[in-house]
Amino acid sequence: MTQEINLSELQEACKKMFIQKAKVAKMKELKTIEEKIFSDMENGIIDMLEHHNLKTFDTGFGKVTRTNKPYAKITDKDALGKFLKERGIFEDLITFNAAKMNSFYNEEMDRAKENMDLDFKVDGMEISSNRVKLSVRNIDLSNQ
Repeated sequence: MTQEINLSELQEACKKMFIQKAKVAKMKELKTIEEKIFSDMENGIIDMLEHHNLKTFDTGFGKVTRTNKPYAKITDKDALGKFLKERGIFEDLITFNAAKMNSFYNEEMDRAKENMDLDFKVDGMEISSNRVKLSVRNIDLSNQ
């Protein structure tokens, strides 16, 4: 009887989690829509400021300022890396995407297991801890 109660509690907790996950997904969707509206408004205001040849405009609600700054795009990672290393600032400016690096490490580790490579390692990386995560799939709220 105790196990049945615990399993029903688990089922109810999971149900609430799935409902919350759906709410989060809906909020993210709304956020994306609202951010697009905001971006369109910004672009329209920039156009109006340019049309009136204004750099700043005090709205009474706040001040808007039209700025024009260059946006740097990386076209050659090796050349950029060499340049930054020569300046001695490589470590200060370069960051790694932790999620992608973790995925890369796990793929390499899986490949090493398949090849029975007992000496597997990626220079500069090691497992710091194992994280227990929950995979949440197949949200079906049609019976709610």
